[in-house]
Amino acid sequence: MPSPPPIRNPSGSTTDPPYGPLAQCGAGNPFFYHQFFDDFDANLTTGIWTQTKTGNGSVAHNAADGGTALFTTNSSTPLATDIASLQLPAASFSFTAGKKSFFLTRLQVANATNAAFVTGLIQTTTTPFTVTDGLYFSKATGSASNLNLISMVGSVATTLAIPTASYTLANNTYIDLGWFVDRNQQVWAFVGSSLVGYVPQSGTGSVNSAGVTLIPPDRKST
Repeated sequence: MPSPPPIRNPSGSTTDPPYGPLAQCGAGNPFFYHQFFDDFDANLTTGIWTQTKTGNGSVAHNAADGGTALFTTNSSTPLATDIASLQLPAASFSFTAGKKSFFLTRLQVANATNAAFVTGLIQTTTTPFTVTDGLYFSKATGSASNLNLISMVGSVATTLAIPTASYTLANNTYIDLGWFVDRNQQVWAFVGSSLVGYVPQSGTGSVNSAGVTLIPPDRKST
């Protein structure tokens, strides 16, 4: 299908209430959400990102449509210490009761069985596979079907195993991973546009059964 024409709003739009300081600014309030986005067209070496690599590992710009970063791990160190990672230079995000949070990434690996990765929010660290606090997707080496969403609080983990029927992790093939924390602090896991499981605020939930559709509370019509 051809792309539809854009919606035109000559007056712009805003999230501010009528009495707010930016109420008349059609460009909106950039501070309404604390957000960060990068399509890796630039900035990998300009201080926005902190790189951690072992040996001859690297993180560099890569020629691909949409903007990508290529993570190349060391070719000589033991696998357990073979790291190439990116983090923001400071821990500038936190979870707040009653507030929503979102994360979305697209990635691929050269070897779906042997590669291990962590992606999401974790503490600032040079050892990203040793997580003490965060909410993140994790895949261990040795299998292409061991993807998990992990909530880590004070080194105590709540693990949501992503159903293997809901994804295919293949060599050099993109996969989209996302999570959503609703206002009740429940965590919802997504692969692509599919909701594949959740953890309730109590931390005692499990992955939804095959064929069962879960609808986050904030998505339900009222």
